[in-house]
Amino acid sequence: MEIRVRLFAGLAAAAGKRELTWKGQPSVTPRDVWRDLVEDYPAFADHTPQVKVAVNEEYADWEQELKPGDEVAFLTPVSGGMAADGGAGEAA
Repeated sequence: MEIRVRLFAGLAAAAGKRELTWKGQPSVTPRDVWRDLVEDYPAFADHTPQVKVAVNEEYADWEQELKPGDEVAFLTPVSGGMAADGGAGEAA
């Protein structure tokens, strides 16, 4: 089975790419894909507590069963940006 994986922020930086193809056995979940990615990219382990998952552009549960051709995105929190008043945002 092939799954398209999209990476954002620190995950994309750690992998050196924004997309990859995961290949594995059927009956997998995003958690299974994540586990394999952490083996291939050990720096991902540092992000595990904050990572959110989306399947086919919708937030999803880590235990959702994936189908061939699904797209899984792993998202990490993003900091910075501009505040509503045009000033730099501050961390709370």
